[in-house]
Amino acid sequence: MCERANQLQFLRFISFLLIFLWHSEGYRINYMPPGGNGALCAVSFFFILSGFVTAYSSYNKKTKLTLKNVFHELWKKLKKFYPLYLIIIIISVLYSAIPLNIASHRFDLLLINGKQLLKNLLLIQSWFPQGYFNYVGSAWFLSTIMFLYLFNIPFRTILNKIKESKHKWLLYFIMFIITISGSIIYSYFIQSLKTEFWGYVFPPARLGEYLAGMVLGYMVIQVKKDFLDKKMISSKSFTVVFTILELIILILWFKNIYTIHSAWTFRIVAWIPLNIIMILIFGIGKGLLSKIFQNRYLKQLGDISFECFLIHQIVLHIYYEMSGVRSISTLGNVFSMLYCLILTVAFAYFIHKYTSRKKL
Repeated sequence: MCERANQLQFLRFISFLLIFLWHSEGYRINYMPPGGNGALCAVSFFFILSGFVTAYSSYNKKTKLTLKNVFHELWKKLKKFYPLYLIIIIISVLYSAIPLNIASHRFDLLLINGKQLLKNLLLIQSWFPQGYFNYVGSAWFLSTIMFLYLFNIPFRTILNKIKESKHKWLLYFIMFIITISGSIIYSYFIQSLKTEFWGYVFPPARLGEYLAGMVLGYMVIQVKKDFLDKKMISSKSFTVVFTILELIILILWFKNIYTIHSAWTFRIVAWIPLNIIMILIFGIGKGLLSKIFQNRYLKQLGDISFECFLIHQIVLHIYYEMSGVRSISTLGNVFSMLYCLILTVAFAYFIHKYTSRKKL
């Protein structure tokens, strides 16, 4: 039986909104997070949450480490998003340099742009230090997370062995510290390099966040089994405590987004602690905010957040080119962002509904 943490889905949508705001920079309004803080925090949240959900939902599943199972897991993930991703890449070619290269007979440039397109189609663009934002800027995330998915089966195998040990809590804690420390140490030592690539896009740079999320997924399940399910804590007092904790962590999370951070922590490190704490608190899901976030409509927004993430830049770009509207006034910018957001959510909803239909 798979475990679910539906209250985390709406937080996923909130994180998408932060990324949407950053990519809507052409229509900037007051009170938007400074310097891409919101997007950077959201990306870290996505990586940690992806690992958390993978482990959390498979806690009770038997895992056998074989090469076949590793690639089956990879294929299962790939086929969920690649058809939509392929369509988006094809559309992005329309406003890329490729049509102009062909029309002007610049086959030398066509070769360069064609190679970058091939990298995107093969989902390997995040391994190269140039052009990783070309075509669909957010697609580097897919390239990176496909690498992280390779660790699902091997790491779950380790975690399954740990959960059978009488020292499981100590071992979970050690694994958690190792994974988090790995991200921090890595970020510190690459600070003199091009951190946008080596500290943000490069797939191994995000491994610590993803694996920490997986450890956290097992730890939350274990907390529920060892404490909550045994009713060692009274229900009413626990609800009050966790409601307060949920409010505090949300306030601190948003405050962190509006804080200026040191250069070497900016890409990864600044966002990890509060993202971890927020996923932990809401993963347990005993506060009133968790109950609210489990509302079916809020959960649906979370369910379509991945589709929103994939298509929002296409919507923004097409609107920008076809409307002719540029950043001219606060009212105009608010209208442009809301229009593109509503259009993105509507398209994402129908795409998700169609692709999620059960075969008869």
